[in-house]
Amino acid sequence: MTNKIFKCIICNGCYSYLLSGVDILYNSTDRIFDVWRCSSCSLEVIFPIPTMKEIISFYPANYYS
Repeated sequence: MTNKIFKCIICNGCYSYLLSGVDILYNSTDRIFDVWRCSSCSLEVIFPIPTMKEIISFYPANYYS
């Protein structure tokens, strides 16, 4: 987790730390995800934002939506 203040990409409000989690469904990564929520519009995001290469690696071939 970081002490940096992030501004919301939707409303420019401030994010606050919500929770941390891991991938327990597919175990595609050992990464711990920090979820932040905007105090103004409630948008939730992961910081640091993963790269496209990382995002692709989170979804295995047997993933279904």
